[in-house]
Amino acid sequence: MLANWGERMASSRRISHGFHRLAILLASIPLLIGGTIVILESYDALTSASRKHQALECAYSAKQKDPDQFRRWYFEATTVTAFLKQLGCSNTGDDAVTFDEIGEVPHFDWFRTLSGAMLSKMGITLAVTLAVYVIVRALGWVIGGFVN
Repeated sequence: MLANWGERMASSRRISHGFHRLAILLASIPLLIGGTIVILESYDALTSASRKHQALECAYSAKQKDPDQFRRWYFEATTVTAFLKQLGCSNTGDDAVTFDEIGEVPHFDWFRTLSGAMLSKMGITLAVTLAVYVIVRALGWVIGGFVN
């Protein structure tokens, strides 16, 4: 009778180990896909913030070079935006910043910008990965329990 019980425990253990391997395999899929998406979106956010920072630095330096010309643009402007082509900071006419943004520009912090873009999205990715792992393991425990 004890030999039969030992065989059932070994069978249950094999099923549990099999579901553990399956859970790791299935949980790696959302981790890899989600991690790739997070990295790509964070890189896009970083380059966008970097371009905005460079535009503000250029506009501020244009303001410092010729404050009288800048004041005339400000008072003659029909909108609250300064077009960067007018300031000599861009080749296209679509790029613009607001006059209120043009001021002392702080140092651009790559790490803070990148980590801010990554943290929330990576948290969601890790939560989905953990959920997949737990669900598959729970299925393994249930199915392994029926073997006994």
